[in-house]
Amino acid sequence: MTNLTRYKQDKFVKEGSTFENPQKTTYSSLKSLSIMLVEDEDELRRETAAFLELYCGSVIQATNGREAMELIDAQRPDLVISDIRMPVMDGLELASQL
Repeated sequence: MTNLTRYKQDKFVKEGSTFENPQKTTYSSLKSLSIMLVEDEDELRRETAAFLELYCGSVIQATNGREAMELIDAQRPDLVISDIRMPVMDGLELASQL
């Protein structure tokens, strides 16, 4: 294991979590994650959410950054996946406010 890998594990991996050893992560450990998917195109959002729901515990959907911020405050997802170009609030502004 290189120092960089060790640094990444020490820095970004929470001790005691199901992701403590990234090499041993399984699909079943993803079931504990809640994911926020932010996409303004309805069909793409629905299809991507359906795929993510196969592997993750829950998928919260939003159509723009403003809606995502409201849902994030209420539901606190583990991960946010966002489109960049969207009406109302784009993905870059959303990321800067997280």
